Amino acid sequence: MSDRPITIGAMSGAPATRRDRPYIWATWLAALLAGPKCGWQLWFRANHVLRTKQPDDPDAPMWRARHEELVDALDAEVLSTGVVTERELELKITFEDGVAIKGSADLVATHGDSGAIDIYEVKGGWPQESDRFQLWMYMWMMAETLDPDEVWDIGGWVVRKDERERYDDIPPDFAASVERGIATLSGPTALERVPGSHCRFCPITKVDCPVRQD
Repeated sequence: MSDRPITIGAMSGAPATRRDRPYIWATWLAALLAGPKCGWQLWFRANHVLRTKQPDDPDAPMWRARHEELVDALDAEVLSTGVVTERELELKITFEDGVAIKGSADLVATHGDSGAIDIYEVKGGWPQESDRFQLWMYMWMMAETLDPDEVWDIGGWVVRKDERERYDDIPPDFAASVERGIATLSGPTALERVPGSHCRFCPITKVDCPVRQD
């Protein structure tokens, strides 16, 4: 059987299958730490592979194109300063119990002469509380995956069309919050379902969530 999800909006299709081990995207964990509208969907996706998914929002191609344009412009700007950049840099951490967390940073600039790394999280839509948490996730994951014998100054930016927010450090208690969040999303207890208007942005169909609001 193919692992590709079935895209369908009606209450039909194949139900999700349980993962052998939880698999957490950094965006899900960032949403949890920021205060999710529905924690259940984050827990469910971390512990299940969706076999049936909602169709993409009709505006999704527009938002993806806008995001790509912003990244293109930012990359050209940073490159013009002589700094080495890498786009869509994959970051992944697998823990001893097999739980994995994965993310993809929009743009990473390495300043070899000063020992600094800047991570850029580009947003083309409306500002969300989770935006800065997502950036902090990538900053934390970068620090965790670098050679511990090397010293790097890791900072970051949340970039929008007409605004940039600089973050020199992650909050002092962020690592502990991440650990609690991973334990929550990988744990056996489902979080509370909270249906509402935000369901339109959730890929989980009524096959797996009968209380979903369309």
